[in-house]
Order: sequence, then structure tokens, then C-alpha cells
Amino acid sequence: MTEDKEEKPEIHKKEERYDFLKRAEELATRNENAVEEMRKLVDRNEELAARNLLGGRSDAGIQPVQPKEETAAEYTKRILSGK
Repeated sequence: MTEDKEEKPEIHKKEERYDFLKRAEELATRNENAVEEMRKLVDRNEELAARNLLGGRSDAGIQPVQPKEETAAEYTKRILSGK
């Protein structure tokens, strides 16, 4: 019976090592998948940024709004009203 007790801890240690390695492999696979997904997202973001730059709008042909010129009477009225 003492031999059985001594063998069990060794078996238990081997199982722990196996579980540890299995868990490490699972985590490595998850990390690889996450990195691949991030690469896809970065590529997509770069493509959208390039499209925004290239597909920008042009201000050609658009005239800026000209400010209205005040007459002397309008100017004095505005000044005297305090606005």
C-alpha cells in the first residue's frame, strides 16, 4: 500500500504538467487568433483612412459668403443702440 501512495503523486504531477502544457497551448492559440483579428482590423482602418483622404470633397467653385457692408446710417444706429 505504501507503494501505491508513492506512485500516485508522480502520476498526479504528470497530469498537472499535461494540464499546464495544454492550457499554455490553448492560450497561445487564443493569442495568435487575437493578433490575426487585430491585423485585419488595422488593415481595414488603414483602408478607410485612405479612402477618406482620397475621397475628400473639394471647395472649388464655392464662393465664400461676402459680409454685408453697412451704410453710415446703419452703423450709427447700431452704435447708438449699444449692440
